[in-house]
Amino acid sequence: MNAAWRLRTPGDTQRFGEALGGLLFPGAVVALIGDVGAGKTTMVQAIARGMGIVEPVTSPTFALIHVYPGPLPLVHVDPYRLDRAAQLYDVGFLEYFAPDNVVAIEWADRLVEMLPSERLELRIGEDPDRRPHSAQSEPPRIVVADAYDEEHAALLRKLATTPGIAGLRPASEQAR
Repeated sequence: MNAAWRLRTPGDTQRFGEALGGLLFPGAVVALIGDVGAGKTTMVQAIARGMGIVEPVTSPTFALIHVYPGPLPLVHVDPYRLDRAAQLYDVGFLEYFAPDNVVAIEWADRLVEMLPSERLELRIGEDPDRRPHSAQSEPPRIVVADAYDEEHAALLRKLATTPGIAGLRPASEQAR
């Protein structure tokens, strides 16, 4: 299953991420893909808030992995600085896919061979139909979500009907 959302403002991104975080389940994996500055870390921060995590979430670019305690632990992975994905084996990356954790991976396209087949993939990019934005604000984004198993697909279906989130879907998606 897949779906798309148009996030016109930083507030839309926050609401989307928080709604997603509130729907995540033990063992969920969120793979984030996008260019530098696409909003991957911002999305993970909002997801964490939606999960009830109160600790500030920062990018683990230099540490590779941060774990945040909460009702469900959030494992935040950022392999941006790695030369090759296999370097994550040395830090026990696969052990973080525990049934009680939620794992959010930035730059997931660099780790495709290491990702579980059961996951939600979020591709974040600039909205091709965007209106001009000011230099002080984020450009509008499109988030395309693909669920690779039934549990993540059920999550997407719930997200698509969440009040305040359903209206963010592009008109072509709302008809589905």
